[in-house]
Amino acid sequence: MNPTRREQLRDLRQRLQVSPLLDRESLAAYRVEYGEDVLAQLEELIEDCSNTSNQFIFSGHTGCGKSTLLAELKNRIEGRFFTVFFSIAESLERSSVNHINILFLIAVEMMRRAEEQKIAIAPKQKELFYRWFDKHTQIEEENTSAELSAGFDFLKVLQGKIKSDAAIRDKFETEFRKDFRSLRETINLIATEIKLASKLEVVVIIDDIDKLDLSTVRNIFKDNIKALLQTEFAVLYTIPIATLRDGELRYSIESETENRIVFMPVLKLYDRKSLYQKSAEPIEANLKVLREVLQKRDIDNLIEVETLDQLILLSGGVLRELVRLTNECSRLALVKLRSLSEDRWFTVKIDAEILQEALNNLRNDYAITYGTADYEILKTTYEKKEPVDPKQKEFLTLLHNVSVIEYRNADTWYGLHPLVVDLLKLRKVI
Repeated sequence: MNPTRREQLRDLRQRLQVSPLLDRESLAAYRVEYGEDVLAQLEELIEDCSNTSNQFIFSGHTGCGKSTLLAELKNRIEGRFFTVFFSIAESLERSSVNHINILFLIAVEMMRRAEEQKIAIAPKQKELFYRWFDKHTQIEEENTSAELSAGFDFLKVLQGKIKSDAAIRDKFETEFRKDFRSLRETINLIATEIKLASKLEVVVIIDDIDKLDLSTVRNIFKDNIKALLQTEFAVLYTIPIATLRDGELRYSIESETENRIVFMPVLKLYDRKSLYQKSAEPIEANLKVLREVLQKRDIDNLIEVETLDQLILLSGGVLRELVRLTNECSRLALVKLRSLSEDRWFTVKIDAEILQEALNNLRNDYAITYGTADYEILKTTYEKKEPVDPKQKEFLTLLHNVSVIEYRNADTWYGLHPLVVDLLKLRKVI
């Protein structure tokens, strides 16, 4: 029995989740070849790293595909490296993230991964690690002793407590501020034991630091960069692109890591000269990549042909925005079905009318966040394709929330999200 149009649209919405592709099945089904040169850079850095250049910074706009790319990187290097991949945003309350709990989480995640892969760490050494975790968190559980010997159960309890219990975080953060050496030495010892048991170098990939507030990220990296870089194994951190407008912080990161920062670019749909011109021809190769993103989600028979490219162009080349806009169109198409008899459902597709309604809805999400200073910055950036002051706090916030999009080729320049351009025209700002 063929699915109804309602079932097709609902299935499409399930395939249009804003969350990244992380598991092998999702990557195989939906990932397109995008960012291969960035993958090559990261893989080469990991392969070539030494004790003095084993910390890497990966940056780019929120929603440009970094998490999916890192999941693919993990898959490619697994087997050659002992690989740990976790999201800081899923492991901690975002407002509570600091350099100490990042490092403590690295220790927990390394042990969790070792248990998962049944890495044969010496039993006495393993128990010492779990006793160390227990000492610094004092998790009062009925079966703590059994969990310590079982290892994996204890780690699951510990992960949950770190995420939800501020008192436990306060305890180990206070202790490690006084005795940071204990934290550093234990993390490195865990990595050494895993390396000896697995015969593999350790690589830790920490995702979603770029989703934290800019002030939180600055505090982590500006004030504590040396502490974060004292691990004796490879660690890859993701940080927001707006943070790197701070020249002092950027210089500090690059000099301390002895590595250049790796950037994930946004797909340019127009070149700098033709952006905003009505007669401009989009860059076909990049348009093709984003068509494939939607085609892999079986959208072809649910969208008007002439609407497909228009929808893509309105994303600004940001993958998350493409998925978000298409998802909203799918929702509105489902709403439209309710006004029709079932025998007419087959006539409903995502068309220009539905796309316009979706734009109106999402455009308002931007409008409610802007003040007078924001409109001035947006107007200048629209006209000059760069701001007056790229370090201005309001500009950095606009860059962080993808109101402004950074594009890179021989030089760096800026465009506005197409929905923001639409908003400025409606308000007669431009």
